[in-house]
Amino acid sequence: MDPLLPMLLAALLLALGDRPLRVSTLLAERHQGHGAILAAVLVAALANSAIAAAGAALIAPMLHPRAAALLLALALLAAGAAALFPRRPVDVPDDWRLGGFLTSLIILFNRMLGDATGFLVFGIAVWAGQPVMTAIGAAIGTTGAIAAAVLVGADFQRLPLTLIRRLVAALFLLLGIWAALTALAVI
Repeated sequence: MDPLLPMLLAALLLALGDRPLRVSTLLAERHQGHGAILAAVLVAALANSAIAAAGAALIAPMLHPRAAALLLALALLAAGAAALFPRRPVDVPDDWRLGGFLTSLIILFNRMLGDATGFLVFGIAVWAGQPVMTAIGAAIGTTGAIAAAVLVGADFQRLPLTLIRRLVAALFLLLGIWAALTALAVI
């Protein structure tokens, strides 16, 4: 199965209400330039997805298919748990004089590194055996969600993001349970 579309949808859903999305909207307001912020989002998402996919490419040949399926289940459960718990407030430094693109790139790369989307990229890439397509899907999904929030602006915060995050959490937790039971040959 080609992992591009499932990873794109997963990354898009996980990005809703997550810290990189909220940081991006704050940076867009501060720097008054959507182009530089969106370019930084794309570069940071590609870099983080590439790191996770590279790790998956190294690990995948060493794992039995059942172990890869269990890793996928763990990644789905971790994504659900990450979406379930409330987010801490975001902070964006005021005194950086690096410009909109570089400031956004550094902050967003840091916020995205090691998040639930990165672990899910790793899990799906190991399971599917296609790290490049998985990374591309994650970068497109993350960038798409953040781009929508940045372009809509303050109106995006009016969405019921807490409800959306809870529904996303439930979806990923159910998928993780199903994947675990399937990997263990229970169902």
